[in-house]
Amino acid sequence: MATRDALVRWLVDQSVVARDVPRNARRRARLRGAADNRHKDVEFAVDDNQGEEHIFKTFEEAVAFAGRLALTTTVRINLDVLVYSREGAKWWGGIDGAQDYDDDPEASVFDRLHVKVTSQGRVP
Repeated sequence: MATRDALVRWLVDQSVVARDVPRNARRRARLRGAADNRHKDVEFAVDDNQGEEHIFKTFEEAVAFAGRLALTTTVRINLDVLVYSREGAKWWGGIDGAQDYDDDPEASVFDRLHVKVTSQGRVP
């Protein structure tokens, strides 16, 4: 159980990206302040592979839930970022996110992350 807790803490720590991380087309850096961990126009949806979708207001809650689910079920879990405004897209993906939103404001899923955790067992 301690390994699972450590993994969830690590996943949450990795979700906060430093402001000086260079941006590129493959990986977006979320630029946000430490206190600004939610936006009114952004939600995070995690499908539990049993047909039930769980909605979270913060990325930290969603990634912790998805990581825990991926660890216990050993399948890939989808974490969808749902954006409802240009401001929300800019909060999540910066200027590139706002431009992506302008290209297709009616997209049902703004960004999809796959979470998969595999146990390597005990390592001597």
